[in-house]
Amino acid sequence: SEESLALVAPQSPSTPPLPKLTMRERSVLELVGEGLLNKEIAQRLNVSKSHIEKYVRRLLIKTQTFNRTELVRKSLKLGLLTDGENGLSSPASPTPRLTANSSPSLRAAEEDEAGGWPERESGVGR
Repeated sequence: SEESLALVAPQSPSTPPLPKLTMRERSVLELVGEGLLNKEIAQRLNVSKSHIEKYVRRLLIKTQTFNRTELVRKSLKLGLLTDGENGLSSPASPTPRLTANSSPSLRAAEEDEAGGWPERESGVGR
């Protein structure tokens, strides 16, 4: 009916919806943002490396990114990670772990932002 259609606000095409992440995905995202390898993340979270690979794949899919650098960059842009005074963290995280200057992933994302790497064209590599 017309009344029910009027209650639904159209989404702005310039504002993509935020991906819904589980607490474990948020934990993995923070550690990816710190520049840790899958093996290091697995050790820190006491799970297998294959579990971490699965979570990273899910994060890449949910954020529509192709690699870890793009994942961190887009997560910062979407507000899934924050770059506060004390370092990278997810908004739900009580304590950030790392300063922005020491994060290899963040440095790579900043290089991308500064024009260090060309943007990936849509459809390339798929």
